Amino acid sequence: MAKAVDRGMVMGDVHLLEKSGGNSGEWKVG
Repeated sequence: MAKAVDRGMVMGDVHLLEKSGGNSGEWKVG
């Protein structure tokens, strides 16, 4: 269960960062 929650949180963060990066172009996370 912990793995599933962790995965979901990480995926959500990546999606948010990608969206923000596409709009402002200043968000970069490697």
